[in-house]
Amino acid sequence: MEEVAEMTMEEQQKWMNKIPGDTPYEKTKTLQGRYNNILKITDRSKLWWGKDLAAQLKITRDSRKEKLTDNLAQEARVRRWKEEQAKVRALIKEKKTKCWQKFCKDNGTKDPWEITKWAKDPWRLKGTVGKLTDTDGNVLVTDGEKVQGLVRDHFGWDDDRRRVGRKRMTRKRRR
Repeated sequence: MEEVAEMTMEEQQKWMNKIPGDTPYEKTKTLQGRYNNILKITDRSKLWWGKDLAAQLKITRDSRKEKLTDNLAQEARVRRWKEEQAKVRALIKEKKTKCWQKFCKDNGTKDPWEITKWAKDPWRLKGTVGKLTDTDGNVLVTDGEKVQGLVRDHFGWDDDRRRVGRKRMTRKRRR
């Protein structure tokens, strides 16, 4: 998406007219549908999860919530829910197995400890700190600079373990 804030009013109007929909609400819904489906990777994301698994899970949850009717007795509802739940379990097991086999095939010749490290954090979310700048606006590049900058800016300590802006205090002796 283009940076709308950097456009002139005329360019913004042209950009807005290109979006499908007649009302501002419809245009907003179009943008929401277009940009909210972007894959968001977190530490809870699973490599083996897919749309087919999500659809089966929805069917399972819906079968659990089914209403009792004349045509559907309690036992039949529970039986259907358990069958759908078994399908979800089998699908999860199958997906995990395929994902692990693919992982082993792709990384089978590498160092086993590196593979273990990667398997614990496949998205590399826990390994490094992202882009940081200190309070003066300087970009901190290396991990060491980031640690020093965080300690200095948030805890107020310099390299000599003194408060920033304070001189080293000495005790006066009592006589």
